[in-house]
This record gives sequence, structure tokens and C-alpha cells, in this order.
Amino acid sequence: MSKTANGPTLAGKATGLAAEVRRQKALLKTGALQNAILNSANFSSIATDEKGVIQIFNVGAERMLGYAAADVLNKITPADISDPQEVVARAKALSIELGTPITPGFEALVFKASRGIEDIYELTYIRKDGSRFPAVVSVTALRDAHNAIIGYLLIGTDNTARKQAEAALLKAGALQSAIFNSANFSSIATDAKGVIQIFNVGAERMLGYTAADVMNKITPADISDPQEVVARAEALSVELGTPITPGFEALVFKASRGIEDIYELTYVRKDGSRVPAVVSVTALRDAQNAIIGYLLIGTDNTARKQVEAERAQLYKALQDKNAELESAKAVAEKANLAKSNFLSSMSHELRTPLNAILGFAQLLETGAPAPTATQIIRLHQIIKAGWYLLDLINEILDLAVIESGKLSLSLEPLSLSDVPGQAGADQPAVQCDQVQPRPWNGRGDVHRAQPGTRPHPHQGQRRRPAAGKTDPAVSAVQPTRAGDRRRGRDGHRPGGHQATGRTDGRHHRRGKHRRRGQRILDRTGPRCDAPACR
Repeated sequence: MSKTANGPTLAGKATGLAAEVRRQKALLKTGALQNAILNSANFSSIATDEKGVIQIFNVGAERMLGYAAADVLNKITPADISDPQEVVARAKALSIELGTPITPGFEALVFKASRGIEDIYELTYIRKDGSRFPAVVSVTALRDAHNAIIGYLLIGTDNTARKQAEAALLKAGALQSAIFNSANFSSIATDAKGVIQIFNVGAERMLGYTAADVMNKITPADISDPQEVVARAEALSVELGTPITPGFEALVFKASRGIEDIYELTYVRKDGSRVPAVVSVTALRDAQNAIIGYLLIGTDNTARKQVEAERAQLYKALQDKNAELESAKAVAEKANLAKSNFLSSMSHELRTPLNAILGFAQLLETGAPAPTATQIIRLHQIIKAGWYLLDLINEILDLAVIESGKLSLSLEPLSLSDVPGQAGADQPAVQCDQVQPRPWNGRGDVHRAQPGTRPHPHQGQRRRPAAGKTDPAVSAVQPTRAGDRRRGRDGHRPGGHQATGRTDGRHHRRGKHRRRGQRILDRTGPRCDAPACR
């Protein structure tokens, strides 16, 4: 460069000016970058002096930690806003790692950086409100022109999101591990071609294979009942209208088309035994939705199959028992019909000659010449025995009618005082002077009517009065010796009555026979109106 007598040339001055301009621009750029860093709200920038006292506390640090710069500048160190237990633990770990004692506190946070070692670590900051958050901190030593440390810069980023993501991943991993390691169901994962890639503990327990026996060697179709696989392929071909090859394709075809697929399948164990299973199939897809494999989760269906078999066996046994009962019922009904027919036929056959006997006995009693006293006694015995036998025959006919369900009653107003006289010649003569309805109190007790009150009218059938306890009058008055009074009780229904009666003792034996049968009579055929029969 040429010089004048008075100094540098004009060209030299221009060059120096250009260099200065570039230097200023670089300084401006650096200052802008530094300003952007210090004013960034996305991360915290904390600069300290060589003793650790905070000198710079940027906007990001204020937002992240809740302190204002004025709260911390020239007052505290970064260790004062860090988890003290983590600071102590870091000091111990570094002392062991570097083989030198390190004091817990700010020194533990910057020790590596002060030795020129790159240092990035995780640390929990404590906000002004006492809440905590995880951060990743990068520490750099600040040096002057003589390489002497004049301070430290700690740049931190909020690690909460990453920690949450890691926790979610750990949880998902734990769930996946629990699923794949569960012994309660089989998890078999295959590649896109069906070759087994994962065979969990449950599958090993259920099927008897080890994972090494099947992984990268066979497909799930190879451990399934081949006939069921063929049948499934045929059924799906008909259902979906497309030919499906028997084999692994038949097991995953619906899942490969995005159709939920759960079906029953019989697995064949390593020892050749068979186990029924319920299998759920899912297609595994990548980020581009391409199928990369299949997951078959199976549960042992043996218990349910056993219950179904027992239920079917019980149902069949019930059907057989019902058929047996129906057959027995038919036989019983047939036998009962034969019995009823026999009783009816026999009763009619016996009544014909018996009516003749009774008729001729009455003719002999009333004919001329009149019978002797001895003959009259014997005729009365014949007539008495004939009427008794006719009563039995009529009752047999009534039983046959009752069993057939065809017995009908014609109800009409009836006075209880009239019933004994209509019940038959063998009934005792009864005087009902006190018969009155009584209220029902749950015990069958009766109410005695006041003397002189009028008996209450009732509904009944005159030609078929009830014997024994089925007839209130007969229940109330039982034949006794002449002059005896007896009070009876009808406890069969709430409308029962209490009656007081008097008998003259006649026909006591016939009354006993009638009570023994407890029967309902419909007297038919000839009646004996002779004095001895009354």
C-alpha cells in the first residue's frame, strides 16, 4: 500500500472502514441472537457469576418458574430453586464418578462444566408457588479473554411433556407385557404371511408348545383342527361370495378386510389332545395402514363346552322323563277309563235285578193275604238290605260321574230345617230350632242364634243333600239315643252354621252306615213307603 507523507492512502482508509462495518454487523447479529435467546419464552436462561449468584433471569425462566427477575437477581443461586434431595444425590454421584469430594449445592450443578466437560442432566425445579416440574438442564462455563471463568449459563427446557410421554409408554409397555405374559389366554402374533412371531406364556400353557417350537416356523392354521379350517373356508366363501383358500387365510380373512372376527376353533396341542377355544383376530397395521401382521387372542372354551354338554344331557333326560310320564299318564287314563266303564256297567247290571227284588218284596208286604208277623220282619230285612245295596250302587254311579267331571248341581233356595226330611228314609228326624249364619273369624267358630229368630235361607240342591260334614244340617245333628241333644259345627267354609237338634233314636244304624260313607246321594228307583221303612 502506498503512503503519502501525511499517512495512509485513501484506499487504505476505505478498506479499514469496510472491516469495521462487518465487525459491527457481526456484533449486531450476535447481539440479536443473544437478545433472542435471553428473551425466549420457550426455555429458561439463567446466567450466574463465578460464585453462582444469578445475574440474568430471562422471560422463559420467569414463565417457567413463576419468579420475576427482581426476585432472584443478585440474591440466590440456581441450587436454591432446585430439588435439594436431587442436588445432594448429584453431588454424591459425581464424587464417586470423578473421585473427588463435591459439596452439595451450586458446585454440584456446575462442577463438570467448570472442568470443561459437557454437562446435560435432568433436574427438578421448584416454582415460586411450591409446585415442581422436571427440566433438562445444559450447563456452560462462561470465560473471559484469558480463559478465566467469569460465570455459568444454565439453559433449561420443561421436561413435563416428555416425562408424561415416557410414563405413558411405560404404562403401555407394562400393559403389553402383561398381555403377552398372561397365562390366562393365548396371544399369537404373526407377520403378514401368517408365520408366528410372538407366542406368549398363555399360548405355551394352553397348547403345550414352547415359543421356540413355533416362532418363524409355522402358522396358527398348523395347530388348528384341519377339518374346521376347511369348513370355515367353505362357509366364508359362501357368506362373502369369494373363494377363500383353506389355511391361514381362512382364519384371518375377515380381519384383513377390517371386519370384526370372533369365532370358535379347536386347537390341537403338541401331545395331540384337543382344546376348544374362542379366538379373536385383529389385523396389525403400520402408519400407512398397511397390514404387517395379525394378532390372534384365544381363550380356553373347555369349561363352557362342558356346561353346554351337561345342559344338553340334562335337557335330553328331561325330555325322556316327560315322555315316560306322558306314557304313564296315558296308561293310567286308559286304566281309569276302563275302571269307570266297568263300574258304570256293573252298577247298571246290579240295579236291574235289585229293583225287581225290592219291587216284589213290597208287593209281598202289601199283597193279599197279608203276611204274618214273622214274614213281615223278614220282608223288612229284605227291603232294608235292598235299599242299602241300592244306595251303594247309586254312589258308585255318582263316583263315576264325579271322576268324569260331569256332575252338575242345580241350586235353589233351601231351608235347613227341611233337609233332614228329604235326605232319605234312613235319616233321623231332626228338629232344627236354632240355625243362623255366623261371621267368619278364621277359626271355624260358629254363632248361636237367639231363640225365636227365623232361620236364614240357603242355596242347595234338594235331591242331593250332602252327607257327613258336607251337609250343614247333618254335620250339626248326629243321631243319638232318643231324647239326646247334640250340637255340631261346620268348619268347612266361612258361611257355616251352628245348629241344635233333637232325635228320636230311630234308624240309628242306617245313620251310622251313611256317616261312614260320607257320600252324596241321588236316590233313584222305587222307594219304600211302608211304615217299617220310615
